[in-house]
Amino acid sequence: MKLKSGWLGAILVAVGLSTMLVVIGCASEAAAQERKVSVLRSELPAVIRKAIEEAFPKGQIIRIEKEVEGKDPGQYDVDIRLGAKEYEVEISPEGNVIEIKEMTAARGDLGPEQGKKWTDFFGQENCTFSSVGRNRFFILEPGHQLVLESRTEKVVITVLDKTKKIGDVNTRVVEEREEVNGELKEVSRNFFAICREHADVFYFGEEVDDYEDGKIVAHSGAWRADEKNSRAGIIMPGTILLGARHYQEVAPNAMDRAEIISDDVTMKTPAGTFSNCIRVEETSGIDAGEKCYKTYAPGVGLIQDEDLVLTKYSSAGGKITEIEKETADVLIAYDSLTGNTERMAQAVAEGVKRVPGVVAAVKRVSEVTREDLEAADAIVLGCPAYYANIPGRMKTVIDDWSWRMKVDFTDKVGGAFATGGGQMGGKEHVVISLLLFMINNRMVVAGPLYQDEEGQDIWAEAGAGAMTGPIDPGVGPRELDSASRLGERVARLAVKLE
Repeated sequence: MKLKSGWLGAILVAVGLSTMLVVIGCASEAAAQERKVSVLRSELPAVIRKAIEEAFPKGQIIRIEKEVEGKDPGQYDVDIRLGAKEYEVEISPEGNVIEIKEMTAARGDLGPEQGKKWTDFFGQENCTFSSVGRNRFFILEPGHQLVLESRTEKVVITVLDKTKKIGDVNTRVVEEREEVNGELKEVSRNFFAICREHADVFYFGEEVDDYEDGKIVAHSGAWRADEKNSRAGIIMPGTILLGARHYQEVAPNAMDRAEIISDDVTMKTPAGTFSNCIRVEETSGIDAGEKCYKTYAPGVGLIQDEDLVLTKYSSAGGKITEIEKETADVLIAYDSLTGNTERMAQAVAEGVKRVPGVVAAVKRVSEVTREDLEAADAIVLGCPAYYANIPGRMKTVIDDWSWRMKVDFTDKVGGAFATGGGQMGGKEHVVISLLLFMINNRMVVAGPLYQDEEGQDIWAEAGAGAMTGPIDPGVGPRELDSASRLGERVARLAVKLE
């Protein structure tokens, strides 16, 4: 009897273990098959953008990933910062918010360190340093250059044919030049050397010149590893380990650190699409609120730093790899007394900004100059409906653009929007009148695109509008979305025609 009971127990245990192994194996296989790609905000479908804006109207998007293979293909994972907190938002392909998780809470909100440990000693005494070399994600070869740009900023990173002695190490000088709206703001000279034994790139300090009106006004953030209480950190390890955390610089005024949070990123930039990239979360050991995200591509280096993305790069041999940056200027001119049309104009501008390389300028129609009109690649006009017509003050101004200023509008892109009371208060007539003005002046006109929640059927309307009478809903999310769709379509067409 005892033998029989033991035999039966052994069978049950074996079956249980087999079942667990099958389940674990299936889960491991499913996890292995999951693959995500990075997505730029300008590439988000309208339904996904709308879901984000409704869930976090004042949030800052940190990163966006789309699952292309795995359990939920087509799902978007969006990290959003709101105040001092960060959230992870899962959104279905149809634009439905599946889950919102507070990231700090999920990590166990343990203060600025969040319970993490950071490597700050690297055994550099065992390294043979060289001022020339490369590892998979960082290049120290004279002539290698990266250009990263956003709508307002430009950063040029160049490996110079110069070295500098820091302590007993001969380091390579890498220059960074930062411009904001075309004005030089900062020039830094960073000092790096590579460990021949392990291919770790060490960071030995930097010199900084802060500029204002073309003159050096300060030297903020400068440090050297051979100064008191300072030592070199690692800017890029030779061996990439997911989850590895290390200090990049160790000085009384500089305690930046990095954590490798992803090693299979695919990112599209104006300079091309890069696969097998790593994403790094950078924080500060001094300022707990400081955080940014960077992406590095194999054989290239830094391709994304917050909203700065790679637009071109050149190898040490001087060969430039570049996709010419498409740019266009969109002028949004409006007439508004109560502020409703102005709100729509600002929403049009937001849509314009979704298209990389396109700049939006918003002006009251009475303030528009001939130079504004001639410089614009596209013009979007908006006004309230006055007795189902364009207000007289606006009609006079735009007529003068043709008759008195003699502006040539040929092949400029145009779009229109209107506000007014009631469903049949004349808004469509006003939009058509504005579009006819554009067509008569040889412009190419476009309206906003709409699509259903599944993203299948797409159609267009003549323009954007909002009901703003005393008993009407006014300018709400749907109306603002209509205006932003108009701005985005006009901007995309302007880039194509450019």
